[in-house]
Amino acid sequence: MFNGSLIGPGFPNQLIQKDTHLFVVLDELWAEQQNHPIVYNYYYVSHALKYFYLSSKIPENQFNTTKEYFLTDFYNYQHSMSQQLNKLQKGMYYTYPYMDFFSHQKVITIKSPVYSNNEIVGDIGVDIPVKSLIKSITLPKKLKSSLNFYLYNINKNQKIEIYDGYSSHLLPPIPVHTHLNKQTLIFADISPWFFVSFAIKITILCISLLIIINYMNVVLKRHKFQKQRYQLEAYTDLLTGLFNRRVMDTIIKDIVTENNNKSQPTAIIIFDANDFKIINDTYGHNIGDLALKHISSTINDMTRDSDICIRLGGDEFCIVLPNANLEQALVMADRLELAIFSGYFCHYNIKISISTGCTVIEKNETLHNALVRADKILYRNKKNKAENKKALQRQLNNYIFKSPPKFPKEE
Repeated sequence: MFNGSLIGPGFPNQLIQKDTHLFVVLDELWAEQQNHPIVYNYYYVSHALKYFYLSSKIPENQFNTTKEYFLTDFYNYQHSMSQQLNKLQKGMYYTYPYMDFFSHQKVITIKSPVYSNNEIVGDIGVDIPVKSLIKSITLPKKLKSSLNFYLYNINKNQKIEIYDGYSSHLLPPIPVHTHLNKQTLIFADISPWFFVSFAIKITILCISLLIIINYMNVVLKRHKFQKQRYQLEAYTDLLTGLFNRRVMDTIIKDIVTENNNKSQPTAIIIFDANDFKIINDTYGHNIGDLALKHISSTINDMTRDSDICIRLGGDEFCIVLPNANLEQALVMADRLELAIFSGYFCHYNIKISISTGCTVIEKNETLHNALVRADKILYRNKKNKAENKKALQRQLNNYIFKSPPKFPKEE
């Protein structure tokens, strides 16, 4: 221990050893980078026990390692708990160049928060001095001597020099840049004289760089597409292609909250298939699946792009209609019932009908309560349909099977 900090490889006391198992990893990294030309400073900061474990080539007497570090604004600004959530969700992030509190050098830090019980208890990271970045650029000497490297902060309109390879005011330099993050650009100013004298070599190099960048871009797009596909699959019902129940706690919840804040209505239509079990038992589950696909395709054809169509499970479906009132929902429900019953969906020439329940989510009402209310309306409508069907059947039976009328005999 050195004024509340651990410097370099060593054996911390038992209390700190119980705090984390990262010391062994840091010491192995420290040993590995001894022969590396770039001076990396690996470290772990414990926010809980307030200590700083550092593995570095720089002698310990060059570090201002006091316990007062944990009371400084620098500490409060640098730890992960002060960072934006989208940065932390990526698992690691890197900072804009800043003056290090300990080594008094301008560094870029790559950090990753350390969690315990879903809370950030520390940060593990590596400090890379800005001046040493140029050592990692392995280019021919002639090309290196024709380059200027610097970082540019878009928000602060600030330029940080990394390397000056040439200085010439006869011809303006050719700038090449890429985004380090949303706020930071890394620039490489190339001397035009180099293109004149080594046009062929530069062309080959640029083509190689473009191939690498294009390859990286293709890989990133592929990963992005795969991520989007996995997310879509997680929220999609495989049989019908509609959303599944998972959207209730994410997309739907956000839409309802936004509409409530804007005092705009959000209507819900819940419906299920009538006598769906009879179709499955009579014709088989394959025909039952065709019936569900017929219902889902009809829904897709008749709803707006802003409407969210969901298969709740089995033969139960739900449609969320943003900016729609109860009257509009009832009209949509009637149209759906008619359209679904009007079409045949398999070679047996059978039809399927649905029963619906409509409601509007009230202000400050939970989505769950609105769904329960719509569900009750659905089953009340279904019960009324069944009773009306039975009454009609009785009337038909009385008409068909009643005794023929008797006429008086002729004398």
